[in-house]
Amino acid sequence: MNVKKIKILYFNLFTWLGGGEYSIYYLAKNIDRSRFDPILLFNKNGPFVDKAKENGIESVIIPFVVTHPLALLKPGNIIENIKASGKITRLLKQREVDVVQCSDVFSLLLLIPALIRFRLPVVYSVIVFYSTVRCWFFNILALLFVDRIVANSDSVKNHLLNKTVGLDEISEVAYNGVDTSLFFIRSREEKNKIRTKLTLPLQKKIIGLVGRYEVWKGHLTFLDAAKRLLQKRDDLVFMIVGGAITSEVAPEVERFKSRVLRRIDDLNLRSFFVLYDHRDDIPEIMAALDVCVCPSDYEPYGLVVLEAYESGIPVVASRTVGALEVLRDNRGVFIAEPMDPDSFAYAISMALDFNESVFASAAGQTFSEKVNWKTYAQSFEDLYEKVERK
Repeated sequence: MNVKKIKILYFNLFTWLGGGEYSIYYLAKNIDRSRFDPILLFNKNGPFVDKAKENGIESVIIPFVVTHPLALLKPGNIIENIKASGKITRLLKQREVDVVQCSDVFSLLLLIPALIRFRLPVVYSVIVFYSTVRCWFFNILALLFVDRIVANSDSVKNHLLNKTVGLDEISEVAYNGVDTSLFFIRSREEKNKIRTKLTLPLQKKIIGLVGRYEVWKGHLTFLDAAKRLLQKRDDLVFMIVGGAITSEVAPEVERFKSRVLRRIDDLNLRSFFVLYDHRDDIPEIMAALDVCVCPSDYEPYGLVVLEAYESGIPVVASRTVGALEVLRDNRGVFIAEPMDPDSFAYAISMALDFNESVFASAAGQTFSEKVNWKTYAQSFEDLYEKVERK
């Protein structure tokens, strides 16, 4: 007897690959295909689409306009998105979709005609801290259309619930996992081979910030901490890895990147820094580091922190980082105060002095059993079955 699979449509606004996009990718990749049929919806081609197709995950493209909020109000963009909303409604009917998952208020707006017509259950992922106005707007839509809200950390969940009403009973948390086939502990010989391949110094300590440019990611704090450390040590190299991938919807991001680069020159740090744009070899980059730093002013999750830890790399993270809910008490994790370069300089010094061999022998042994993408997918499988039966 064939059991009907539950069809899940994942509505993605962006085709780049950031932390939020990776969580959807790994969810669709690890979901039980004997029970669920995942379909990814995009507005254009891009790295996320390519990666999904490489792994046999169905992807559908329906063009719609995604840009910064004011530009969305232009008549031409409104018309295009109304047309797209109609196409999305037809897609949901034709493919007999059972559950929709999305992670942005704008995607909910595009889904409204379909949700009114078909009364489809909606699982909504909250992956960033919402502004007060956005919380109010989401609150109204969630009460009308959302069956379950899943935050990526308790801090994100609590922030949302403190600014909304009536959402407590439908909100929960699911922690992102780590791909242990990509992020794992490597020997010193392997690390040196990677450094040689990347033309990085073998005898220096490399301290890295791995993350896209965002005004809240703490790049300036990282630079000021680097300046303080270099006044005391001459064996350090610093690295920033990431591009301004969100600049198409947030123009201030490109301006912030320019500000960071100017600050490097103002502090006379250029000769001590390795600067990479967006890269696809992050597992190797991570393995080349001696310390990974996440200096965000506020950070909803911070997947890079888990990836560094699983790679056996000591981590320095701002107290605001959501992933510390998973890692806070683990050895090799050093907590600093947000926007405080002195605190970060001190925590980085502690991490540099940490016994890496002891850390590497213990890191990840129980962590990856508790937080992994398979467990993450299973939590959503249970959720889909509950909302689909309602």
